Amino acid sequence: MEDEVDDDKHKEVLGSRESSNSQQNDGDFVITLQNRAAMDTRLRILYTDAACQPYIVESKILWTHQTTSVTIPSNAQNMKVIVQKDMIGRYWRDAHTVSMSETREDHLEESYQERRHHRRNFLKDIGDEADNDENEQDLEARASSNSQTNTTGIVITLQNHAAMDTRLSVLYTDPQCQPYLVQSDTLLTHQTKSVTLPSNAQNIKVTVQKDMFANNWRDAHTFSMNGTRLCVRIVGVTVSSKLRPCE
Repeated sequence: MEDEVDDDKHKEVLGSRESSNSQQNDGDFVITLQNRAAMDTRLRILYTDAACQPYIVESKILWTHQTTSVTIPSNAQNMKVIVQKDMIGRYWRDAHTVSMSETREDHLEESYQERRHHRRNFLKDIGDEADNDENEQDLEARASSNSQTNTTGIVITLQNHAAMDTRLSVLYTDPQCQPYLVQSDTLLTHQTKSVTLPSNAQNIKVTVQKDMFANNWRDAHTFSMNGTRLCVRIVGVTVSSKLRPCE
């Protein structure tokens, strides 16, 4: 372990284009997001390698009328492209999820016209999703932030004894090598929270994240796990933290 650092139903994958990015390697996958929406957005990509190990890549934050691209290694498989929107105060929600096509470069656009058409629903979402934050579940991952909801699953628990906000972020795959991500709610100092994964989860990567400032999350510790139960305790401060077994 090393110390460091909605649900809109309309989505559009625009046609393939030639890449002008000289930084990428031949054969790499390129996903581009054009933000034409009246909100901040970003890309989140889940994928696996040939050995079925899961990975996550996130783009920088896009303001309205900005464009950014994410490059994925050429051996990436089972890619899930997620466009996220900032509801308020860096409170990110998934807006669209698509599987990437076989072409090496895909373009996504979050359109302002679409957002204006759904503006009333968007404003309602802010209130609804803030009210439901504590009961939020990652349905796609079939995982819950409440360890009591699935006693037969794989339970990972974090005790926050650090002088900062923390959370769990867990990547895993199912037996078909499809990648998933589940994150816990934010833990304040002296709080304890758990996430529960399906009992058939494989290739589990557990990351303890720390909030540097105002929902600016950075990875503090990442490790793999086996078994069905794990409990860790984080201690320290933002610039220096350690993981220990639960007491």
